[in-house]
Amino acid sequence: MPGLQRALLTATAVAAFSLWASAARAQSAYVRFDVASVADTTFTFAIVGARWVSPGQVGLAVDPAHRDALIARIRIANVDSGVATGVVMSQTARLNTSYVVLLSQPKRRFYAQPWFWGAALAGGVLGYLVHGH
Repeated sequence: MPGLQRALLTATAVAAFSLWASAARAQSAYVRFDVASVADTTFTFAIVGARWVSPGQVGLAVDPAHRDALIARIRIANVDSGVATGVVMSQTARLNTSYVVLLSQPKRRFYAQPWFWGAALAGGVLGYLVHGH
């Protein structure tokens, strides 16, 4: 009976991990921010609620009226009290306030993901059940 129990637990674990839902690459999208003001090579935009925006991040400026046509590649220079200042690194057209900034939210570390702790707990329980008390 212990061999059958071990085989069933192993099969259950393999099935659970193989069926675990994960986000497809196409689902990882950019976060959009409206350009508030534009100077010569710098611009500002509000980042209220997006605490993950930080200096050094790179992103894109696009034209939403033309199916997100690329306008510029940008880098965040400063973040201060809910407003980020970006610098235009390269551009295909002059940046203006009708455009939007696209930034990709950084992924969390593997140990900060819920699946990591769920898998650790499941592994502990399976190890305890399979190898006895």
